[in-house]
This record gives sequence, structure tokens and C-alpha cells, in this order.
Amino acid sequence: MHISNDTIFKNKNFILLWLGQLVSILGSNFHSLAVMWYVLEITGSAAKAGITMVFTVVPQILLSPLTGPIADRFNRKVIIVVSDLINGILVGIIAILCYTNNLQLWTLYLISAFMSASSAFFSPALLASIPTIVKKENLVKANSLSQIVRYSSSILGPALGGILVVLIGIPGLFLLNSISFLLSSFSESFIKITYVAKSKIQKMTLLKDFQEGISYSVKNKDLLQIIIVGGIIINFLYAPLSLIIAVVAKDNLNSGSEGYGILLGALSVGGLLMSFIIPKISKKTGNFKLLFIGLTLEGLLLLPFAFINSLSTGIMSLLILGCSFGIVNVTLGTVIQTIVPNDVLGRVSSVMNILCTLTVPLGYYLGGIALENFKTSEICIVIGIITAISGFSTIRIIKHETLENINDDIKTENDDICETIS
Repeated sequence: MHISNDTIFKNKNFILLWLGQLVSILGSNFHSLAVMWYVLEITGSAAKAGITMVFTVVPQILLSPLTGPIADRFNRKVIIVVSDLINGILVGIIAILCYTNNLQLWTLYLISAFMSASSAFFSPALLASIPTIVKKENLVKANSLSQIVRYSSSILGPALGGILVVLIGIPGLFLLNSISFLLSSFSESFIKITYVAKSKIQKMTLLKDFQEGISYSVKNKDLLQIIIVGGIIINFLYAPLSLIIAVVAKDNLNSGSEGYGILLGALSVGGLLMSFIIPKISKKTGNFKLLFIGLTLEGLLLLPFAFINSLSTGIMSLLILGCSFGIVNVTLGTVIQTIVPNDVLGRVSSVMNILCTLTVPLGYYLGGIALENFKTSEICIVIGIITAISGFSTIRIIKHETLENINDDIKTENDDICETIS
């Protein structure tokens, strides 16, 4: 039976889940912007704002080995509904404390940590639920729509959040965020998600797989370099970028929270544009070469941001920088999939994700301290130079492009011979 392309939009369960994802991601963007701006306004300390970001990241790191198995073992609908409900209540508490001028920094840190922990369970439960409520022929479309939500929210979230801060204030943004989470939780309670009890996961499987992934990554020098440069170094150096942009918007450009949101939006737009372009040019240029170019450009293209003197130049600078982020984000996974055999790819990916994520809180914290003691222009120059040098060091991986082309030619010749014989 023929199924029309728009069938998925008639799927009530998916639409409710999709809207819940939209609210969750937008809410996270609103919360991060409101928290950072609130801390900067009441303390004037970039270091303390950086500490806040640490509290939003660390719980997800600590819980990451558990959230996937829990999503497989327990009722995913309950996890999704309860996660949004908890976040709605927690943001509501922040809003009340903010309205009554009783919001303390330690309270904000603590609640942000609990929200981060709750959100850590939402994403894997949502991802695992999609195949159970969407027909197989619509699965690609469903996942594509989920990615559109993620990209669009990263672009619109900061800009819209910045505008809302001006219109309704930081307390109002917290309250709006709380209401949206509660409404999302209520709507998600009507989703029908099939719950199938799973057998217990073998003990020590995660630890053993993690050790095997580390062993393979260390032995493969090219892979190890890609992980170090494309993951650890750049994640560490660019972790405080949003904090740097906030300080630049507040102190250098005097553009307020709306300017901060627009600058972050420009960064996301650049990445989104390149994510559409790269698939069209990767076949001709090669993924290995594009990754090398992207990693190097991530450093070089940050340098102009050190010298901006207006909001318009800042937007243009970050738009171009975002393009380099898009190049790396699209090609990095493809390159790793090419280098790593499929039977160990999952373990290597797990190792890379954990190592990369662990560097983010440290980058936030040290970035905040650096902003207390150095000019943003000086920090951007240092980050840009180190990143460019690190990126250029990956020029050796381009050799894989030639090997891949040779292998493809051999495969094509073999296929032609087999076709002739047959």
C-alpha cells in the first residue's frame, strides 16, 4: 500500500512527541541564556557564570552511562513525561525565588544541576521511542524532523530568549519556561508508546566495552589524533565561547541580552548552512580533506572576532565561524566511520563522546577565570592560534583519501569483472 509523504503529520503520537522535544530543547536554550545573564547581572563575574554552566553539564556526564540502559529497561513514556514535569516544577521554583528576590547563587547552581540530570534521561528515551510510534517507512522523515527541531531551536532559541528578556524580564522568562514544560508534560501524557520489558543488561558490559574502545583508539594513531584535535582540544577551547560572546555583547558592544542571542543565532545559522552544502561537495573534495580544512578554519576564523567593533561585524564574524563548525560536524563522523571497522565503531564512539564531554566543564571553568583576568580579544587570539595549529597537524589524515579512492577503484574493477563473467 502506498503511503503518502505527509502521513507522519497525521500521527498524533509522533506530533505530541515532536512538540515535546521542541519545548524541551527551546526550554533548555531559554534556561541557559536566562541563567547566564542573571549571574552576569547580579555578580558581574564571568567566572561565576562559567561555574553555572559547569553545573548544567556535569550531571549529564555522570549519568550518561546510565540513561541509555534505563531508557531500554523502563517505560519510556513515563521517563519523558516525568522529565518535563520535574523541569517545569524546578524552573517554577527559580521563577518564584527570582520574583521575590530570594534567588541565591547556590540555589541556582543546585536547581540547574537537578534540571540537567532530569534532561539527561529525556533525550535517550525520546530517541528510543520514535521507532515504536512511527512506521518503518516514515522513520527517516521522523528523525529528520527531530534534527530540524534541534537545529532550528539552536538558532531561534538564543535570539528569541534575548528578546523575551527585554520584553518580560529574566523572572518572566523563567516563568514562561516553567509553564511550557508543564504543558508539554501534560500533552505527552496522551502519547501511546508501547512498553516492552527488556532483559537485564549484562554486568560490566559497559566497562569492558569502554576499555576495548580505549585500547583500539590508542593503537590507531590517526584516529587518536582526530579524537584529540577534533574532540578534546576543540571542545575544551571552545567550551567557553558562549560565555565569551556574552561578555563581548554586554561589555564591548553594549547590545544587551538581545544582541547576545542574535550573535549565538548567527553562529548556528553558519553551521546549519554548511550542513546543507557539505554533502554536495564532499564527493569531489573528500571528507578527509574537508575535515582537515574545517579543523584549521575553526581556529583561523575565530581571529576576526577578536577585533570586532559593532554588532554587525560580530554577526558576520560568527556566521563565518559557524560555517567552519558545520564542516567539522558533518565530516567528523564520516571520517571516523571510514577509519574504524564497524565491529568496534560503537565502542570507539562511546570513548570519544565521554572524553569530549569531560573536557567541557573544565573549559567552562577555566574560560570564566581567563575572562576575569584577560581581554576577550586576547583570549580569542590564543584560542584561534592553538586551534589552527592543532587543526593543521591533521594534514596527515588526507592520505586516507587516496587510499579510499584506490580501494573504490579496485572494488569497481572487481564488480565489472564479476559482471562480465556472469
